[in-house]
Formats: sequence, C-alpha cells, structure tokens
Amino acid sequence: MRTQPTKVELTDLMLRRLILTAREQKCPRYALWDKRQEHLALRVAPTGRLIWNFVYQHHGQSRWHKFGSFPNIGVADARKLCRKLVVQVDDGGDPQADRMAQRKEGTVEELIPDYVKDRKNGPQGKAWKQTERLLVNHVQPSWGKLRPGEIREPDMQSLLRKYAGKPAMQNAVRNAASVFLTWTKGESKLNKLKPRERNLSEAELARWWAEFETAGIPGRALQVLLLTGQRPVEVARMRTEHIDKEGWWEQPGQPEEKTKWPGVKNKKDHRVFVLEPARVIIESMGTKGFVFTGPTGVGAVRSLDKTMREISRQLGESGIQPARPHDLRRTFATIASSLNFSTELVNRLQNHLPTDVGSVHYNKYDYAKERAAAMAAVADRIMAVLGRSEPNVLTPNFAKRAS
Repeated sequence: MRTQPTKVELTDLMLRRLILTAREQKCPRYALWDKRQEHLALRVAPTGRLIWNFVYQHHGQSRWHKFGSFPNIGVADARKLCRKLVVQVDDGGDPQADRMAQRKEGTVEELIPDYVKDRKNGPQGKAWKQTERLLVNHVQPSWGKLRPGEIREPDMQSLLRKYAGKPAMQNAVRNAASVFLTWTKGESKLNKLKPRERNLSEAELARWWAEFETAGIPGRALQVLLLTGQRPVEVARMRTEHIDKEGWWEQPGQPEEKTKWPGVKNKKDHRVFVLEPARVIIESMGTKGFVFTGPTGVGAVRSLDKTMREISRQLGESGIQPARPHDLRRTFATIASSLNFSTELVNRLQNHLPTDVGSVHYNKYDYAKERAAAMAAVADRIMAVLGRSEPNVLTPNFAKRAS
C-alpha cells in the first residue's frame, strides 16, 4: 500500500536551517510536503539546494513541476505561486507541458521582432510602434537573454521598480510586457489556434444535465456552472461563507490564503446572484467551507475537466459533440443573449472588464437589480428546457452595502 507523504508546516527559518543541515549530513535527496498548501513540495539536495515543486496529476500520471528555489522564492510566495498553478490545472492546463514547449522557443530578445510583426498585422496595428519602443527600450535590456518561460513575478517586480515614481510609464511597461508574455504562451507561432466556439444547444441540454446528475460532486458543480455562467475554477472553489442570506455570491478579487480562494481572473471583486435552482444544489451538498469538495472531503473538487471529458465520450456514442467546462459558461452567455440582454450586461454577469471609457471611468452604477433579473431569466429558460419551469421569484434586498 502506498504511504501518504509526511507533511510539515514550512517556514523560512526552518528552510534556512535545513540548508546547513543538508550540507553537513549529505543526506540522499528527499522531499518535504507543505502542510498548509496542497500540491506544494520542496526537494532537498545533498548540496543544500532547495527546489520548489508543484505536484499534480495529468492523465493519471504524477508530474513534478519545478518553479524556483529557496531562498529566491520564500515560503509565502511559493504558496501563492502554487495556488496559481492549481488554478491553471483545474482549467485544463498542463504547466509542465507548457514549460517544455516554451523551452523550444527563443529568448525575449529573439521573439520581440516576431511579436511586433504580429502586432503590426493585427487588429490594433496602429499601436505597433509604441509597442516596439516599450519592449526594445524598456523590457529587452532586463529580460533579453531570458526565455519567456523563465520569467517569474519577481522579474516583473524588478523591472517595474526601475520606473518607481513614474506611474504612467510603469503601467505602460507592465501592460506591454504582460501582453507580450501572454502572446508567447502557445501563441508565439503566428498561426494561432482557433478559439473554441462550442456551446450546448437547447436540444442537447437535457442529455448533458442527466449525465451531470449521475456524475457525483463534479456533476453538481457543472450544473451550478451552467446556471451561473461563472468560470470553472470559481465554481469549483465556491465557498459557503461567500454566499450571503440574500442570495448573493461575493467573489473576492484577490486570493485568500486562509480560505484558499484563488481570486478572480481580473482581480476585481464580483457579485453573482444565485437563483433557486443553483441554491438548491448548493444547499444539498451540506458542506461548510468549499461547497464542492474532493474525494476525501477536504479541499475543493478538482476533476471538472476530467468529468466533462468522460461525459463527452459517453454522449459521443449518440453523435453529440464533446464539450469542456468553459463551454458551459459560453452556453450561459448564449442563452442570456438570446433573451435580448445586452452584451454589456452579459459581460457584467460574467465579470468581463468593460473596455469603453464611459464604463471604465464614469459609470459606477452596480446594475445589481438588472443582473439579478438576467440571472433569473437565464435560470428560468434552462429549467424550462429541462421541463422544470417554475419561475424564480426575486426577493433580495438590493440596497447598497457598506464597503
């Protein structure tokens, strides 16, 4: 029988002492697992070198993904980075495969010309000269010899510190560097992959819903994902203390170390009105903390993508096209649009940041009543398609809360 790894609560002081001990005793290489952060392991070498690893499963195989060393990355930062990697895997990503692909790419200095050429031919081609100037003059001197996959948050902070006291330039450099790095992650070849466009038709909704019913906890989470339209990782890590008695699910924009909430993609606080069909599912779980827990009852469910793939294989025998968790979010948006809700409102429901000047800088109305009404309409439509058409009654108090 496989034994469970021993976990300890790692601290910076402990690891500094461990470096000296490892050098003195020349012990064989071994690993320590962090008690406070799942999937975080520290490999200890006889030389005293300490390497952080994110350990995860991919297609049933364990993968050890190295992401830095101590003391370059302290314990607190390692936990934060590990949580980000957990989110990436939960969204169907494979950090180790991404790293292998990136190692085949060139350095930042070598990739900038290709990126500028791509930007010049893209929809925002007029801005290519400014982009080139920012990257060549401000990013390349610091990162030129690095590969994109080697760049970490401390590298970004070091770059930005050069422009302390110049907030406009700091923001411009950050934006240019961030967009460039995003481009290198799977998009450094100019023939980009076509974005997924799959959404579930009303004719097949009942089949998917029935499969969700028999898929245990992941299936219940997928039902709530379809009813709320939120991101898969946000639903997977939904917490009971974030849902108030009025039915609002409060999503903190920033990660919470204590609750292991990962934060949201755009780092902005978000509120979702949870209607009766979703609320019934949530309450039926009978949990405290994470609504949807993993097999051991500790920690959040992590198999949404795997469950969707398994269901896709089953339904594929009937000629139904495969789908992924994010396609449920797209289905929600499609139904909302079909009910004549504006694109602006649908974006607010799904926490997409507005891009127009009026919404960003001037319009501070929270649209709570409109968002709740739209959520109710979409839920009603889904329930009607499933043959369970009981209209939702809105009863929350829409008075603004004290911040």
